[in-house]
Amino acid sequence: MKKIILISSAILLVIAGITVFSPASVREPSTVKFSTTKKQILLSTLSSELKSINSTLPRRIDENTTLYSISIESQKVISKYRLENNSGNRLDPEAIKSVITPRIVQGVCSNQSQMALLDAEIEIIMKYYDGNGNLVFDVEVNVANCINKSVHQ
Repeated sequence: MKKIILISSAILLVIAGITVFSPASVREPSTVKFSTTKKQILLSTLSSELKSINSTLPRRIDENTTLYSISIESQKVISKYRLENNSGNRLDPEAIKSVITPRIVQGVCSNQSQMALLDAEIEIIMKYYDGNGNLVFDVEVNVANCINKSVHQ
């Protein structure tokens, strides 16, 4: 009986040894893969250029609008504009927004550089302020805006 127990124990040890040291249980050293997305590359590139870009601002866009800063916040590109109100009348935010939004979307969607940002799922937000620094309105543009307007090809 002792002989059977010894033989059984020996067989179990051999099986355990084969299982532990078999090639299937040998693991490759873990490898770490770094992958950079198009979004990360574009944000990084733009971020490194922001100081240079902002050093050229403010820049008059038209007779009523001045671009005064561009930044990246929460992986979105934020452009800030000042609306010039030379007439002295109070600005009607909703009226201005309803007129200007389709033009902004059309302009962004037809601009190859800005479409590259949108295609990488980077939203572009344009904020418009009055002369006192109060937010009048903002326009958020994403790739869906361009697809919905049938501008993005």
